[in-house]
Amino acid sequence: MASFIPPRIKGRLHALMSYIRMLFIVLYFVFSFAKFDLVVVDQITLPIPILRLFKYKVLYYCHFPEALLNDNKRTFLVVIYRKIIDTIEILCMYLANVICFNSEYTRSSLEATFPSMRKWKGGKYIVYPCMQAPPAKVMPQPQLNSLISPKEYLLTVNRFETRKRLDLCLEAFALAIKKCEKLRNDQNFKLVLAGGLDAKNADALVCRRELADLAKKLQIDHRVVMRENITQEEKEYLLSNSYLFLYTPPNEHFGIGPIEAMIRSVPAVGINNGGPKETIENGETGFLLRSDPAEWSDCIVDMVSRLIY
Repeated sequence: MASFIPPRIKGRLHALMSYIRMLFIVLYFVFSFAKFDLVVVDQITLPIPILRLFKYKVLYYCHFPEALLNDNKRTFLVVIYRKIIDTIEILCMYLANVICFNSEYTRSSLEATFPSMRKWKGGKYIVYPCMQAPPAKVMPQPQLNSLISPKEYLLTVNRFETRKRLDLCLEAFALAIKKCEKLRNDQNFKLVLAGGLDAKNADALVCRRELADLAKKLQIDHRVVMRENITQEEKEYLLSNSYLFLYTPPNEHFGIGPIEAMIRSVPAVGINNGGPKETIENGETGFLLRSDPAEWSDCIVDMVSRLIY
């Protein structure tokens, strides 16, 4: 509906443009005079006071405080810009009837960032994101057959962004190959990095290039497959046929990736903080590790040696 409003201006002001887009949407909504018992507001809090003004009850679903998602350089202008955005976020949030969080980690992070929210009198609940069950039949993907073999690859699915720490996958895989002779000799066993790549996002493009350079530096580029902007069918195939799922983002507010893997009986490895601590049962459905390539490589060697060879 608001697609004519650009998401960024010269790669910047993403938060501001998101607010403008949402303002347009909520004004369109309220002046349509639609009647609903409850309106769910997702992620951006700006619509909440407008909806309350028009007598709507509002449930706000909080993914993570916008203040903690910002990773821009802290120049004077950026500090002022962020202060304005963060103030709008929390003041609007106060006006919700109910706030739901995608994890206990998100709730505690919000209250640490905005201590006044600890005394907020409205209802606060943890509501984990749900997902569809896997399809009964996984469609073949001929374009992947020449690159990988079923159950002979490690998989990570995430956006190509520096803060997602995909470099940890490469470093751990390279160390695992050095430690395990059978894995070293099995050239068919690979690492697949798959996910979204925003061609307009400079950080994403730099991240993709640096990952390719790192794979070459570690001398594993012939065993690393990178797939950008995969289709849902490709994602389903990759998840269902992977051997082990690697989830590297630190302090992730929830992290749907491990859930998508575990529901397909694929064990997941994640960082021992953030949302994965609430979704991965260490030693049962997967493993929770420090952000240490050596520790991850030991886990990979153990899993590969124990279950394949």
